[in-house]
Amino acid sequence: LAVSHFLSVFGHLIIQLIEISNAIGLPPGSSLKNPIDIPANGLYKTRGKIIKDLIEEIPRDLFGVILLHLNMESFYNYPEPEKFLQNIIQAFDEADSTAAKVLVLVSSGSTEMTTFRNELVKQSIAAGIPVASNLVNVGPMLDNIYSYTEYVNKEMSKGGVKH
Repeated sequence: LAVSHFLSVFGHLIIQLIEISNAIGLPPGSSLKNPIDIPANGLYKTRGKIIKDLIEEIPRDLFGVILLHLNMESFYNYPEPEKFLQNIIQAFDEADSTAAKVLVLVSSGSTEMTTFRNELVKQSIAAGIPVASNLVNVGPMLDNIYSYTEYVNKEMSKGGVKH
């Protein structure tokens, strides 16, 4: 009975995710469970474009927030790691979605990684994507984004804030 109930509630979502996977060609080793997981090699082969494709295939009302978590060291052994991660962030930024986007850039804290991370943070912030250094910081960040959005919407409805 529990399995039957689960399938009746989530079966359509599972079918949608499988269709999305087939449509964009997720690479082997990817997972469609929440969180969706794409191995670094799969991201490298598409130059990050698969991120944009995936976000644009997901039904707009399915998620309120899309969080992209990147462990920078996972990408550093690839050719041109800076360009690789910049391409991923650019694809994330260009993806057409009504969901809020948040980037989590995790690094070891080494001088080399910190310098590299700071450049990626600048790129992300310039694109309007908030950046956290770990998952612990995401909750308060999302709360602030939500509060600010509610405030702006309320003020706009009163004619107080022009967007």
